[in-house]
Amino acid sequence: MHKLQLDISVNNILLFSLFLLLFSLPLSEAIKQCALCFILIIGIYWVITRNITVKMDSVFNGAILYVLASSAGIIVAHDASSAANGFLDVFKIVFLFLFVRSVNFTRISLTSIIATLFISFHLALLLGLYRYFNHLNDYLELKSIGHVNHSAIYMAMIFTIAFSHICYKLQIKFDLWLITLVLSFMGLMISGSRAAIFSTVFICLTVLLVYLYDKKIPIKIFALLTLLLFTVGFFVVVWNSYSYHKILQRGLDLTGRHDLYVASLQFWFEQSWVHKLFGIGAKNSYLIDFQKYSPGGHLLGISDVAHVGHSHNTYITFLLEKGIVGVSSYICFISFVLAKLVRSPNKGYITLAAILVWWLNFMVSFANTTFHSENALLMSIIWGLALNQSVEERDYRS
Repeated sequence: MHKLQLDISVNNILLFSLFLLLFSLPLSEAIKQCALCFILIIGIYWVITRNITVKMDSVFNGAILYVLASSAGIIVAHDASSAANGFLDVFKIVFLFLFVRSVNFTRISLTSIIATLFISFHLALLLGLYRYFNHLNDYLELKSIGHVNHSAIYMAMIFTIAFSHICYKLQIKFDLWLITLVLSFMGLMISGSRAAIFSTVFICLTVLLVYLYDKKIPIKIFALLTLLLFTVGFFVVVWNSYSYHKILQRGLDLTGRHDLYVASLQFWFEQSWVHKLFGIGAKNSYLIDFQKYSPGGHLLGISDVAHVGHSHNTYITFLLEKGIVGVSSYICFISFVLAKLVRSPNKGYITLAAILVWWLNFMVSFANTTFHSENALLMSIIWGLALNQSVEERDYRS
């Protein structure tokens, strides 16, 4: 009886912590970390008491390999303290993914999980817009996510979730999904983050055209969605001079980023074979002296910048910080995830959303760092839900 009461209490704490995490992702760093700690403690407790079964397959092996490869970088890191912090970020991301994938969600609906994500995003966006329009921030940023590019990636992922549901339901009506779709696309366009914008538009337009070709979506829905998004994008670009400059004038121009890629690779080639294999340590990219490799260069449009936090490319950043072993393990992990998603028997909107989020991460990674902090946590949640067998078919229809 005592054990039963304890299990019920732990379950309640888990549900509370999960919703707290979902709600705090774009809003509060402190609450988010507390919720993650509770989930971590409960996960370890359930593994010890065998109340949770972790599926041992290629995805699990890839995740563990990625964690182990990331931990090796601490030993050989130039700055071990920063590398340790980077490893903790990786550990929390992978643990959350495996936990969400394995936990029993029969007591909680998928709709309530996604609704919590959407509501917290609405609040964060409203706060970001208030600060942006009142010139308290130079760019549109979500409170707990910070940098405009990272905030844009988060908005793009929220957009793909809402977009996937509308495509799956094949109807457009004034509800939480449509409101989230419009607000997230508007925020994305205001951010002016070209990698996130172009990748999102390309992926979603491709899905719509494929669905239209396969007759999975009525031409009326296709036309309404396309017209709606074009109208929102057009008004934002015309009204916001910053978005106009970034999207239409700069377009696909990689000036500055290209110099950064070259400098990062040159720095990697100068390292010892140990650092080539295992990296210089997570979050150690700041050690690169950009001016050494591109004297007088304009890094990311800013002159006389000597140091940056990362290479603005996930693959190059991981190659530099985690080495050949680390970047290879990361590619293996996400490849296993995609393969499992494509073969998933649950073909509901959350599976489509998880696949689109995967492709968004893959494409944006060529121009920004993506798989870390809140963005990676959100990816982990969506991928974990899509691969969770307890997320029932009834949830997909809701």
